Amino acid sequence: MKGFVASRGLYAMMAFLTIVAAPASATTRAHPTPPGERTVRPAHTGLVSLCSGTNPERVSRLTLTRSRPPNPERFSFPAVVESSRTTRIRDLATIVCHLPRVSGVYQCPLAWSATYALRFSVPAAPPDTRVRVIHYDPTGCSWISGAGPTRWSSPAFVSALGSALGLPHANVTTFTGTLTRS
Repeated sequence: MKGFVASRGLYAMMAFLTIVAAPASATTRAHPTPPGERTVRPAHTGLVSLCSGTNPERVSRLTLTRSRPPNPERFSFPAVVESSRTTRIRDLATIVCHLPRVSGVYQCPLAWSATYALRFSVPAAPPDTRVRVIHYDPTGCSWISGAGPTRWSSPAFVSALGSALGLPHANVTTFTGTLTRS
């Protein structure tokens, strides 16, 4: 019993040190499929994955929503952008589905910028069908999740995202923003 109590104390101290050291960087385990993605959902919900539940060639609208950045960044576009550039949106959806999948354990740098939620729409789908929200974090490991398996971002993805939103010459800095001086 005494050894059990001592080992619990050791585990508690290790957990505390892990939490204290976490702000410098974060270890993230990539799941081939996000938690809950394989869960069987009732047919009436109509929630589908962009890459496995629908054809990327059927999407025609995109809404991008930026989270509130943790730092005072300045951006060249509003926090919510809606686009109906069908051809460019379909190109973006196709690129997302062809990005390399993440697997394994990675030591990611600290994610310090705003994150983005991409909502694709498929107007020709049944009324209750929705495409799962895709999340993009331009810093840290720069992963894209919600489109089936977690995927690596790429310059082609960033460029296609900018093009779909009408942001010419978009690059990672476009989405991380520029720090403002106080």
